[in-house]
Amino acid sequence: MICAILLAAGLSSRMGKLKQLLPFGDKTFIDNVITNLLEANIDELIVVLGHQSQEIASHLNSIFHYNEKLKLVINRNYLLGMTSSVQTGINAANPKTTAFLIALVDQPQISTEIINLLISSYHQNNSLIIKPSYQGKSGHPIIIDASLKEEILKLPVELGLNQVTKRHSSNTILIEVNNKTILLDFDTPEDYERHKKDLQS
Repeated sequence: MICAILLAAGLSSRMGKLKQLLPFGDKTFIDNVITNLLEANIDELIVVLGHQSQEIASHLNSIFHYNEKLKLVINRNYLLGMTSSVQTGINAANPKTTAFLIALVDQPQISTEIINLLISSYHQNNSLIIKPSYQGKSGHPIIIDASLKEEILKLPVELGLNQVTKRHSSNTILIEVNNKTILLDFDTPEDYERHKKDLQS
């Protein structure tokens, strides 16, 4: 059972606007990511909200009409950083989950095709961690085997998830993709404008 965890709790402080609800094409950031995930071969999608959670949750409920795969959870400690959101998502996941796919809300351009490629690679290999790679650089989303669940939950929130993934580098597979979107995120208004132009060209 594959549980996707979408990290969408952040302040968007560098963007200066609520990143989750920014337009991207004919949808918002978060709508694009959720749509691509729901169309992929996942069994459950947990969206972790924090900053302005009521506004975002209201928007999502109006768009996705309480899709049975979709579960919204609130990270009350979102100010502590991304690790706390990963832990919130894992704690909310179905106990039968075999792997977690960790996705970022500021990557609305990651296609269902890439997501399914990673999931297929996870099923075909015995590795604990699957990462996409473009020209030798690893990106997101990543898949982490559920056997690492307790290790992640015990991670101090001030440390990044990479503290766990680094420990298991020998059990990690990089899946080469022919698309640089796995490396791109949107942190600033300049990123937003530049990447929009790049992706539309």
